[in-house]
Amino acid sequence: MSEYPRSPRSTIRRLPKRARYDRDTVHAFLDAATMGHLAFLSEGKPVVIPTAFGREGDTLYFHGASVSRLMTGHETGADACFSTAIQDGWVLARSLFHHSLNYRSVVAFGSLRSVSDPKERDTALRCITRHLIPGRWEEARHPNPKEEKATSILALDIQEASAKTRTGDPVDDPQDAVLPVWAGVVPMMEAAGTPVPVPGLSVQVGYPASLWKNLSGKALAFVQPAVRSISPPDEAECAPYYHPYIRRVGPEGVVTMLSRSLWTTPDFLLRIPEAKWDFAYAPGKWTVRELVLHILDTERIMAYRLLRISRGDTTPLPGFDEVAFAANGHASSRDMASLGDEFRLIRMNTLQLLSGLPDDIWTRSGIANGFPISVRALAFVIAGHEHHHLEVLENRYLGRS
Repeated sequence: MSEYPRSPRSTIRRLPKRARYDRDTVHAFLDAATMGHLAFLSEGKPVVIPTAFGREGDTLYFHGASVSRLMTGHETGADACFSTAIQDGWVLARSLFHHSLNYRSVVAFGSLRSVSDPKERDTALRCITRHLIPGRWEEARHPNPKEEKATSILALDIQEASAKTRTGDPVDDPQDAVLPVWAGVVPMMEAAGTPVPVPGLSVQVGYPASLWKNLSGKALAFVQPAVRSISPPDEAECAPYYHPYIRRVGPEGVVTMLSRSLWTTPDFLLRIPEAKWDFAYAPGKWTVRELVLHILDTERIMAYRLLRISRGDTTPLPGFDEVAFAANGHASSRDMASLGDEFRLIRMNTLQLLSGLPDDIWTRSGIANGFPISVRALAFVIAGHEHHHLEVLENRYLGRS
């Protein structure tokens, strides 16, 4: 495990036990950060610019407009300093003096140079894109010659670097331990919100794999911290009319299917044109809004059944009149954004419910609507029912074949 060279400027003096100089730690902290700050002298005066970046080995890359201060405000070969910090938690002590943060940070030193070699420019642009959203380089249009000309790229070859981190609980003075003041750590984490498509985006444009991968790592781990894989139910574990829904769950598994829909379904709904919201493909059929509300209502009912049965409640559970639900759901007053937000909240609750169940609960069975049904069958029905109706929505309502 090699270390970066040290000098007085890169040696950490305050709490040196928290310092690390090895490349593995420095690189890991850099790769986990989304943005950083680049400091340099411009006309003899200090400037600090917040910027996106990418790392390739011991080199950091930055890009921007050719006329920006970041690209023009320094001398070639000038010394520069780049820093990042990730906040992992608030550390609340009984005394104000000992309040702190849990964090990971890096300070790197080197000389700036302009990147003109076409091969290295391509590497730099790929690197920066990959750092922000892995996989996006393969999905979007690449820069054309005009855009290439308008873009400058800088490199900072790291000469020295130090990482610093704090973890763990607050450290109170012994005499403060008896104070009736709450003390502990509030974890902080980066989470993504619901993606909002650009106006006019075709409903047939699929949700990009790069975003799904990115959101899975940054948000879904928070939503469902302990959901494990769930084996498919036997046919005897539910009524025959549920079998087609259960068969819609593919080899990816029901947990992955439910988790992915947390993001893909609201995105799909947002791209349905408003002119289609009250469309019904045949007389007596539900409108688009009513069909979406039916998906939400059904998940609520199935999750309620799952809760009751998983808790050992043997009370036979009634069915529900989906036609009456649709007629009294006031779907016509809803827009797709609010329905998508409601879907996410319901799905988050479903995933949280599943995350708290031990493995021996999945096959526990109860009675619903006059038929036996198991806990895991209900999870599969939720996923398959949604998949079925979204397919109907695409093919019969929106005209996608």
